[in-house]
Amino acid sequence: MAASSYDEALARLLVHECGFSNHPSDPGGPTNWGITIFDARAYWKKDATAADVRDMPVEVAKDIYRSKYWGAMRCDELPAGIDYAAFDYGVNSGIGRSGRVLRRVIGLTGETSAITDEVIATANRCNAAVVIDAICDERLAFLQGLRTWPTFGNGWGRRVREVRAAALAMTRTAPLKRGSTTEDELASKIIDAMRARRYQIDSDEGHLNIVYVEGMNVDGTANDNAPNQFNDLRAVIRFVGGKPVIAGAWEGTTEPSRRWTQDPMNPKGAARIAFGQYTAWQAGMHHDHEALVQVAPVTVHRDLDKDYRRDGDARHTGLFGINQHWGYDLPRNDLGNSSAGCLVGRTRAGHRAFMALVKTDKRYLADRNHRFTTTVLPAAAVLGATVADREGEPAMRRSRKVGLGAAIAAAAGTVAHWSDGHPLITIGAVVLAALLGLYIIRHHKSGD
Repeated sequence: MAASSYDEALARLLVHECGFSNHPSDPGGPTNWGITIFDARAYWKKDATAADVRDMPVEVAKDIYRSKYWGAMRCDELPAGIDYAAFDYGVNSGIGRSGRVLRRVIGLTGETSAITDEVIATANRCNAAVVIDAICDERLAFLQGLRTWPTFGNGWGRRVREVRAAALAMTRTAPLKRGSTTEDELASKIIDAMRARRYQIDSDEGHLNIVYVEGMNVDGTANDNAPNQFNDLRAVIRFVGGKPVIAGAWEGTTEPSRRWTQDPMNPKGAARIAFGQYTAWQAGMHHDHEALVQVAPVTVHRDLDKDYRRDGDARHTGLFGINQHWGYDLPRNDLGNSSAGCLVGRTRAGHRAFMALVKTDKRYLADRNHRFTTTVLPAAAVLGATVADREGEPAMRRSRKVGLGAAIAAAAGTVAHWSDGHPLITIGAVVLAALLGLYIIRHHKSGD
């Protein structure tokens, strides 16, 4: 992990270690910003009192964390995610225990806790997600064995869960694959598309941009945007050194499934979110799991004719429960019951990583009621008009089909006109041909 990511790790840690406490069951005694009176005396004031600890500036705590925890454990040299998991464990239970556990889970023997060159080299060869899970599993088991677990267990358990999810997000559990479009190129193209539409772009340090690109694979290439599939990109973009980078990318969908399109919850038709940008979500719960929950209006198209398209559909703006949740690990080619119009990430693990990542946004850390902005784009807006347009078909092919329908109608009218038939025959031929043309135009996406 880059050294600058220490700020992100520290921000997350301070969410758990905020404020002064002096609980009689806490062996650490008077504690502020997670710094016990013993650490305060060792690293700040030799004769620090409880009052000193209470008044300790947060900058003092940050300096102690940087040198005596993060630096002492050589976290800048550990892989992304492992560094944060080891750091937070070290703060909570001591760097000695954290170091010993890290060595053990990566397969090194001995009881020393030293983070040596061998530890750094071995950790960088390991599967980071496996190591993080092992650290967090051991940490939770250790805490559950303490006599103070009945008093502090709820908070400790929640902290371990949140650290695990955030650390896994740092590893990019489902990273953008290297394809014809690199991560940096794709991030820039998405931001360019947002800028062209005059959308809000959050480029401040620690701010994140949530974006869905309909009809785009996780490697940044376009697909045919077929209905009822997890074939859309869910991405989070941050700015580093003034340049946009992909912080996370996952398979997802912006569209309702076949199940809810054919049997919609609303008699006006299934909801398909309109392309655009909305500041409309807060962290909350979707049924049984954490999600971004709609709290402000968005615009949707009602697919009353069940053609899996937006064209010609009525638009409605309001609160429709368009949440951002997980897709229950369903297969890529079947949305099942997972989406009635929500913005859905396919896998549970990917969604956990997504949630952990978006909750590192500095605005959320400062205000748990922060409203997240999300942008929904068609792949054509990002990659150009040579790929699928907003309804998933190349514009040239669509124009040819429109032209074909028109040509059929015109030809039929001409033949009937020059025949000696009754005028009603002429009218009937034109109407029949027009209906045939409309059928071709309207059913090209569904494959009928």
